[in-house]
Amino acid sequence: GDSRHLTAEEVSRAVRESDVKATSVELRALFGACDANGEGTVDYEDWLSLLRPPLSAWRLGVVREAGPRPFGDARRVLPGEVARRYDAAGHPEVRAGARSREATYRLFLDTFDVGDDEPGYATAKEFDKYHATVSATVVQDDEFERILRGVWRSPAGDDDDDDAATTTREDDDDD
Repeated sequence: GDSRHLTAEEVSRAVRESDVKATSVELRALFGACDANGEGTVDYEDWLSLLRPPLSAWRLGVVREAGPRPFGDARRVLPGEVARRYDAAGHPEVRAGARSREATYRLFLDTFDVGDDEPGYATAKEFDKYHATVSATVVQDDEFERILRGVWRSPAGDDDDDDAATTTREDDDDD
């Protein structure tokens, strides 16, 4: 399918490659349940939302604290406002020399979906969905926080001592 939709074949291949044991009947039933409009494709974002766990309350707090929250009191902003605040230089793979700053920035732009909720605008909901996807790929809470503080350039993200920039879940529970 196109980059926004998955075909039954693509869903089947993804499930097989993830070593999930499912029969072809089960895969057809899964795809049929996801293909709400009966067009033979599944929206990529809908598929991801089925697979990824929601942000925990703690991680959602990190997103709201460490991210730029360019929205302020607004529900939406122009996409350039979000992109302008993203600093790929703070991404762990860039810092480790595994990926270039430019490639990381392009990947961010490719994966941050804009306009699904309100065409032409980035919304706080889309910002949170993007970070739910990031969260699904990061096991440790402190690493998730470190990534966000690095790329969104919050004051703690500027600190070379990553441990000083990290609050613990226990610290958060003292309230």
